[in-house]
Amino acid sequence: MIEEEAYRRARLDKTRELGVDPYPIQATRTHTIDRVLDLFDNLLKAKEVLTIVGRIRGLRKHGGLTFLQVEDAHGKMQVALKKDEIGSELYEQFQEVFDVGDFIQCEGTLFRTKTDEQTLMTTKYRMLTKALLPLPEKWHGLSDTEIRYRKRYLDLIANPSVRHNFVLRSKMIQLLREFMHERKFMEVETPILQHLPGGALAKPFKTHHNALDADLYLRVAPELYLKRLIVGGYERVFEIARCFRNEGIDNEHNPEFTQIEFYWAYADYNDIMSFMEELIPYLLEGMGLDLKVKVGDQTADFTPPYPRVTMRELIKKYAKLDIEKYQDTEKLYKKAVKMGVEDIKPTDGRGKLIDEIYKTFARPKIMDPIFMIDHPVELSPLTKRKPDDPRYVERMQIVCAGGNELCNAFTELNDPIDQEERFQEQEELRVAGDEEAQRFDQDFIDALKHGMPPTGGIGIGLDRLFKTLVGAPNLKEVILFPTLRPEKPANDSSTLKDEDDFEEITGKIPDRKDALKLLKKHIKEDNLVKHHLAAEMVMQAFAKHFKKNKGLWGITGLLHDIDWNETKDRAEEHGLISAEILEKEGIDCRIVYAIKAHNEEHGLPMNLLLDRVLFCVEELTGLITATALVQKDKKLASVSVASVQKKFKKKEFAKNVDRKIISRCEELIDLPLEKVIEISLKAMQKGAKDLGL
Repeated sequence: MIEEEAYRRARLDKTRELGVDPYPIQATRTHTIDRVLDLFDNLLKAKEVLTIVGRIRGLRKHGGLTFLQVEDAHGKMQVALKKDEIGSELYEQFQEVFDVGDFIQCEGTLFRTKTDEQTLMTTKYRMLTKALLPLPEKWHGLSDTEIRYRKRYLDLIANPSVRHNFVLRSKMIQLLREFMHERKFMEVETPILQHLPGGALAKPFKTHHNALDADLYLRVAPELYLKRLIVGGYERVFEIARCFRNEGIDNEHNPEFTQIEFYWAYADYNDIMSFMEELIPYLLEGMGLDLKVKVGDQTADFTPPYPRVTMRELIKKYAKLDIEKYQDTEKLYKKAVKMGVEDIKPTDGRGKLIDEIYKTFARPKIMDPIFMIDHPVELSPLTKRKPDDPRYVERMQIVCAGGNELCNAFTELNDPIDQEERFQEQEELRVAGDEEAQRFDQDFIDALKHGMPPTGGIGIGLDRLFKTLVGAPNLKEVILFPTLRPEKPANDSSTLKDEDDFEEITGKIPDRKDALKLLKKHIKEDNLVKHHLAAEMVMQAFAKHFKKNKGLWGITGLLHDIDWNETKDRAEEHGLISAEILEKEGIDCRIVYAIKAHNEEHGLPMNLLLDRVLFCVEELTGLITATALVQKDKKLASVSVASVQKKFKKKEFAKNVDRKIISRCEELIDLPLEKVIEISLKAMQKGAKDLGL
């Protein structure tokens, strides 16, 4: 890359020596490329002189004739430069300064080549921009997901399908606005900086306004301000809102996202369900997509009507649990723990526990869209109770495509006394440690006291909606610039990230033969030995990816669970006994530390990338192995990244695999989970014979 830039800088200097401005202020264009191709025969017949502009995507020189592929935002076409047409001086000048990636302006007339390719014969050309770095083709295309998300501009250049997806996304938002305006909704804007975060159960981002000397929050939702507008006399309002939630990053969540919220006076959640059955087909058809959407190897059919099923019924069906038999929060917590529900703690409220049970057992099983309706009141502090059963509220979500939740709709609570009581309950949860609880908003209570008519409201996450409608595998695929861990400069020493930065390196890295002998001294079971071999292979692959010490990383993987037989019944000692064994053998202290740190119970900080990768790899090798064993031929060769991702989402599959650890891979090692799986799977497939798979 450095050599390429130096080469191009020299050609930039040459451009200036020739008296040519490589970055001119203006460009001239008479036709976009798609227009030229559409009108080609008419323009050819008229011998019209036209001018196109664009980026050079290809160059082929044949003596006194050079063919270019020029691309603008609308299309790509061939351009010919002929020495006899433009003269030797201009022809040679082109060869001296232009490269693939440069922007060019070409004037000329049209002709067809002997192979009938539509071509512009250039009589004049002009440099518009000199590119100093090569296009992604010189990086063997752009398939590396980490680079694709971090340098989206290269992704858009290299992958036309990605560029098309974002054109479709823009079209979806245009269609959405048209749909709302046709139904007499008024578009408004409400504050992003708020004194109190409200409108959703979410942890907010906090900031400080210097002039006011006041703490402010980035909004988690526009809801409470939009309802204030209903109080103020508007009957139909909507906002396409940028929102911010201080939460984890995964295939379904990004800390900043776009949603539409609308509020509709004199409507309820039944009206909104009918509204959504019109909206989704309208969007799909407007984008030229089918109502049957491919999701992995399954299909979600968005042809209305969509069934209406209560949350209680779904939990009964998939979790075999009736939430009405567990009114006591403590008993429900104990039951949820026994069922294997994760991400819960004793201080959680009943609503949070019910929601996590639903997410664990029911949500992943739902493919065709349904309206999940009537949530427990504890889960919905801003929603009106059902008149015939005040334990539940008039709330709905569209759930589909293996668990995607596309929207959240309510018959809005307009009783200020009830709302005040629920805010108080939420405030008590917040004081007890729930960072996602609603804040007590006195001004909103005062607004309701002035009277809000019966109202229906909804929030639709547009990132997730678009991801679902186009069948994208990851939310990052449909966000132009997803939130990623920042790249630290090479001289950043705020954390240890290189093995050589370890404070005091002692011990030796054993050769593999000795390490394997030591492993088999402590681990007798063949399957366990294969587990260590898999970890070794994958650690070496990551060492190669991150340009680290392959020997150090491989031996760390090979020996990571060497104390398993001694500690399998004493999990709290796992890793510590390994450390004792390895220290006696004089093994490198970085290996010893990483192996101790991979058991989080010891509370050791994972400062080195080595530590964090080992922590993730151990669980992932188990998931990949389990995925291979359910293939018809029980071979790793039959496993794909997509099949591993699919099994990852099925929590009942390979239950001993800690999915919470795998979910943290993106955060811990700053690679998309898809890429982590890809590197691991390829390494194991390469060594499949040694693994018996």
